[in-house]
Amino acid sequence: MKDSTRFPLWLTSILVAVLALSRSGLASIDDYERWYAVELGGNRVGWMHQKQSTVGDLITTSSRMEFAFNRDQAGAKISVSGSFVETKSGKPVSMSSMLKFGRQPTSLQATFGENEIEVIVTQSGRTERSTRPLPDGTWLTPAAASEFVKQRMHAGADSITVRTMSALAGMDPMSALKPTTVERSGRTDTDYEVAGKKVKATKWTTTSSASPSTKATEVVDEAGLPLATDTSMGMMKMVMRIVNEEEAKAEFAAPEIMVETFITPDKPIANPRKTKKATYLLHVAEGEVPAIPATGSQRVSPVDASSVRVVVDTRSLSPAPEGDATNPLFLACPINVNCNDPEIRNLLTKAIEKAADNPAARAEAIRAFVYRHIHKKDLDVGFASASEVARTRQGDCSEHGVLTAALLRANAIPSRVVAGVVYADQFAGGKDIFAYHMWTQALLDVDGKPTWVDLDATLPPNIPYDATHIALATASLGEDDTQESLASIVLVMGRLKISVESAE
Repeated sequence: MKDSTRFPLWLTSILVAVLALSRSGLASIDDYERWYAVELGGNRVGWMHQKQSTVGDLITTSSRMEFAFNRDQAGAKISVSGSFVETKSGKPVSMSSMLKFGRQPTSLQATFGENEIEVIVTQSGRTERSTRPLPDGTWLTPAAASEFVKQRMHAGADSITVRTMSALAGMDPMSALKPTTVERSGRTDTDYEVAGKKVKATKWTTTSSASPSTKATEVVDEAGLPLATDTSMGMMKMVMRIVNEEEAKAEFAAPEIMVETFITPDKPIANPRKTKKATYLLHVAEGEVPAIPATGSQRVSPVDASSVRVVVDTRSLSPAPEGDATNPLFLACPINVNCNDPEIRNLLTKAIEKAADNPAARAEAIRAFVYRHIHKKDLDVGFASASEVARTRQGDCSEHGVLTAALLRANAIPSRVVAGVVYADQFAGGKDIFAYHMWTQALLDVDGKPTWVDLDATLPPNIPYDATHIALATASLGEDDTQESLASIVLVMGRLKISVESAE
């Protein structure tokens, strides 16, 4: 299999760590401007700029990050930026963000009122307006949160917890409207070298409620502003360190990272696209294996703390948990899978025009349609939304996955995406390997029971799925669950080993 539509999931997972970096530092009560170099696995991948300015009674904090990667000689760029405006007394005024994971950016403008938030989202040339209630509970604006952290640091606190809001809080910009809880623990006083001079600093272990499984080691100065952040990403670490503007924006060769995430099993699989049932042993060399989901076609049984046995059987499906059939998330139309988009509705009409009048037939018709509709199958796109893919007709497995999910929901069929690995006999210089992948599941009636049915739109019309797909996580692509779901993939990258016990 040589199709370039596969294997970008490693890049999607990296977005989790990228957005974690955006939350690593809070604002400050004093104005500042700082530049950072960002490295992944020891290679330069980009830069971050943070700035705060005060005009009259208003404090504006802003962040911008630019990243570049190569994957099998195809370049991928990620750009995210955001700002938050508040009064000196800590009252929120407005917030904006721009996320560019694909070809087209998605922007958010939020204005805070006394009881609600007015929101404007622009994506693929379309603008949608809505209102949201103010967040429940107590939370602090960025500068107010920073002052609280600074006071707790100076008081000698060994742990600090603050609930605040960040303009860059998740892969769905609407998730920024929900405060996150940032916890710092394990305080260690230290020194850190900045421009050849040692400054007093404090080292912390930092986690965020937006991605609790992703931990960072953070070094901050006496004002609580970051000097360096080290985020673990399975086999690699993403490191941010303070530099000057010239060094931050200096040219660098975008690294090739995707190939390093390939997994070579103990033995090859013959005829992978025709494999109907397979048994695998999944193992991590250090620590515990994360929770592996059971799905319609996948059964999981623990072996020990570091190993699980996975059986994938495409001909014998298990019913979904009872709550899935009534879970509104699987029919929702968030930004990444906007099933209310008129272009999505237009494509749905074409997709099911000749399909039999039952959900299973329409689901397969949608899968086959997406395969045909995305005619530029390449790795040049990071993580585009369904609305963007509908118009550009370009992308890899994540674009196939989100467009399929959106079309299913537009047809009132519950859907979700699956993050995992798939076997390839040949790809990007790798031979007989598993590589990270994304596909879709539709909740369909099988033998009278709601069941998650796998649909891989990167495969041609006569091959809906095969048993060389191993699911590692599922996500509704809503505001709350996508980032944490993909974070679990980050943790196993470079650590996961696969033994093929049988394949037929």
